Amino acid sequence: MANAARWEGALEGTDVPIAFVGGVADPVSGAHVLDSATSLGEVVRLEVGQYPHWEAPDEVAEALLRLSAP
Repeated sequence: MANAARWEGALEGTDVPIAFVGGVADPVSGAHVLDSATSLGEVVRLEVGQYPHWEAPDEVAEALLRLSAP
């Protein structure tokens, strides 16, 4: 990927809290990306594909609300 190093550097270099909600079956940024994201912040893995917000909207909403709670 042409921009991978830039994107990874931005995520690794921030002081902003980071959390990820992703589908493990996503062929582009699925389980393998979520595995490496665990070192950056909390990760919520959903048993869906590339479009979690379409495939599991209730689960995504629940995860986002939980992750954003103080």
